[in-house]
Amino acid sequence: MASENHRPRLDYRLANSAQDLEGHFGVRERVFVTEQRIFVGSDRDGFDDDPRTCHAVASHENAIVGAVRFYPTNDDGTWVGDRLAVDGAWRVHLVGMDLVHFAVTTAEAMGGRVMRAHIQVQNVRFFERLGWKREGDVYEFLRVAHQDMIKLLREQP
Repeated sequence: MASENHRPRLDYRLANSAQDLEGHFGVRERVFVTEQRIFVGSDRDGFDDDPRTCHAVASHENAIVGAVRFYPTNDDGTWVGDRLAVDGAWRVHLVGMDLVHFAVTTAEAMGGRVMRAHIQVQNVRFFERLGWKREGDVYEFLRVAHQDMIKLLREQP
């Protein structure tokens, strides 16, 4: 891995192979099951099996180091982004920022008009710096404080 002064070259893409998906789920398990202990065993749910769900990865030299999933909620252009996860050593390299940008621009290219997410409270400022806005009050989800947030992808009619 490169020093903190130089960002290593990473590839951001939709998971396009079984190996990519395995790496995507592996990062999520390391972050949400092992590190944060939010889930027990697995964080996978029905959205992972929905063919409309996009599983994106960040990779470095064939190793998956970050993941995010996003999916449309209906036909009005509303998308949800969730399960943003980056291996600990890679967080200093702005991988999370790049994954959020990748998800937003990809959803917009697929007809998205707005993206919603529920964000762990400690990450709200990070998302605000990326142009997301808070919606509503803080609430508890899986024993962790969360904030709903929204990002407009394109102008509304």
